[in-house]
Amino acid sequence: MTRFPTTALALLLVTTASTMAEVLEVPADHPTIASAVEVAQDGDEIRVAPGVWHENLFIRKQITITGSGQGVTIIDGSQPKMFSFGSCVVVSGAFTKSNEPVRLQSLTLRNGVGAEIYGVVRGGGIYSEFARVELDQVTIEECDVEPQNEYDSMGWGGAICNYGGEYVINDSILRNNSSFTHGGAIFMYGSLVLNNTLITNNIADLEGGAIYAEAPGTNLECLNSSICDNQSLFGGALALDRIGNLRLERCRLNGNIARDGAALYMDETFSVITDSTFQYNVSDEGETVIRIFDQPGVPGALFVEISESLFCGANQGDWRDFIVEPEPNDFLETCGLPGDLNHDGTVSGADLSILLAEWGSSGADKNADLDCDGIVSGTDLSALLANWHSS
Repeated sequence: MTRFPTTALALLLVTTASTMAEVLEVPADHPTIASAVEVAQDGDEIRVAPGVWHENLFIRKQITITGSGQGVTIIDGSQPKMFSFGSCVVVSGAFTKSNEPVRLQSLTLRNGVGAEIYGVVRGGGIYSEFARVELDQVTIEECDVEPQNEYDSMGWGGAICNYGGEYVINDSILRNNSSFTHGGAIFMYGSLVLNNTLITNNIADLEGGAIYAEAPGTNLECLNSSICDNQSLFGGALALDRIGNLRLERCRLNGNIARDGAALYMDETFSVITDSTFQYNVSDEGETVIRIFDQPGVPGALFVEISESLFCGANQGDWRDFIVEPEPNDFLETCGLPGDLNHDGTVSGADLSILLAEWGSSGADKNADLDCDGIVSGTDLSALLANWHSS
């Protein structure tokens, strides 16, 4: 009997698997994205040409959908065949045995209205159940989760609703989405990692202007990302209901608005905040920028570890009672004028140097991106110069 060395056998298996995966071109091979999804197998990639594709996709296998660029390939979910399934993309993880995620990359999702299931409208851009999903260079915009009939009582995630799965979002933008109750951009019942991602100008009528997350098994990580200019009644940026862990590293929570908890509105949750900024967040008079509630049955403890971070704005509240401070942080009663990038109390040449050093950069973690549009450009320079030598 012929025996293969272990390393050779492993290489053979990898090679065989890679040759089995196919690339399907739309429209060269298939007229629509949905028709390509229908015939694709686990591991296949669908490459989509530039254009606006009025489709509502249902994915039940592990595939990759690659567009020709954000704003170049657009999946528009505004014309669903069944109005109750108006998400741009629905993903179910129950039909694949693959451990790899469903991947969407280099495209835009727009104008989705969500999937209506048992009185809950879910995920205007993406609704997924028990699935692993990865987004790379994806824009989700202008998706609005609203009641579709008189029996709809909740809306989960204007851009994304994750029910029981795992998400990794890289180099992406979620903007101008809304939900009539929870999660203007994201509703999370599972795990989420944001990396170099911008979440801006989203609205939830009740909780979580940018992100609403719940359940003890839910973990949220924000890395090198910006969550800014979002609005809700409670938790302008983040509303977290008894989740497992929160980690913010090199993240900005800036300019968010809520009646209470403009930046954070959450139960006691073990949290680590490093090298992050909380600026220009606005709550109602007498309410707080960060609101932390005791969890019933949880013994009193310090839950928030913060290092090398900046907090400014009035009404910071009693949340500081929860803080462990292993490293110095800045807690300022007022925020400086926009353009005071080095926080020395005046807008001057030092701030201009910082802005010019980041000029043209498109990373979501850029402090010089004053208007939070994802790029350091002329509008940011104008905002800085408007406050020149002001203090």
